[in-house]
Amino acid sequence: MEKGDGLVKDVFVLRLWRRADKPLFWRGEVQHVNSGEKQYVHSAGDLLDYLQRQLAETAERPSGGSGLR
Repeated sequence: MEKGDGLVKDVFVLRLWRRADKPLFWRGEVQHVNSGEKQYVHSAGDLLDYLQRQLAETAERPSGGSGLR
């Protein structure tokens, strides 16, 4: 969580790949940079579920913890 302007900021890295023979078939990996946790996703719903869980957990943590500065 990055703080400085009164906002709590979380950073995520999203990697997507698809099969050349099936362009609509994709997979992905999302990483919460602040915690280092990674999750593989198979759909947009999986991605949104992961983001909602991470943001809910972040909201529960006390401020000033480890993470980006």
